[in-house]
Amino acid sequence: METLTYDIETIPDPSMSPLQEEELQKRLERHKNFNSDTGKDDDSIKRMLAATNPFLGKIICIGLMKTNSKGQYDTLSLTGDEHDILKRFWEILAKFTGLFISYNGLNFDVPFILKRSMVNDLTPTNTSFLDTRRFSKHPHFDVQQILADFNPRNYVTLELACGALGIKSPKSGEVKAENVEEAYNSGRIEEIAEYCIKDVKATHSSYLIVRNYTFMPQMKYSKKT
Repeated sequence: METLTYDIETIPDPSMSPLQEEELQKRLERHKNFNSDTGKDDDSIKRMLAATNPFLGKIICIGLMKTNSKGQYDTLSLTGDEHDILKRFWEILAKFTGLFISYNGLNFDVPFILKRSMVNDLTPTNTSFLDTRRFSKHPHFDVQQILADFNPRNYVTLELACGALGIKSPKSGEVKAENVEEAYNSGRIEEIAEYCIKDVKATHSSYLIVRNYTFMPQMKYSKKT
């Protein structure tokens, strides 16, 4: 089965409007009301909230790993202007008919990609990618959801899942989720792309194991491909 594993990296919108700033402040207050002991200063919390919201943040990288039925694969990091990143992403998806693989893609990556595509006035080229039905394993196989049995209380991080499954941690480099914005502002785009691909490869490796323990119609159960 042909697969496409994906992951995105996001940062706060560097040119927020007054309306966005107002909304972000409201979200900060709500966050503090429900998380009284975060250990982070207000600015750090605001930047986290902005980077994880598609109306307050933007995409700076999409990592992709495409495999064929023989297990052969290619990786690609899409970087640059957000409009160009998404345009290239949809061009790649235009002819893809296989399985989409992610880690928390249904909750984060897919909605973020779709909403940022709206903002950038880009039309989706793959209707299967739009199929985000919960409790489904096709066309999206969300490894986090499968590991948690679709129960949010059972979610584990990719790093923890990799440790349990004997997969090399993708968080071993200098660039990590918490400092992606800092790396971006420093012009370290290649390092961000490398970090994103590490996540993609780790996600795919976890998929190769997890898929053997969940029912997938018309699939051969093996760790090899």
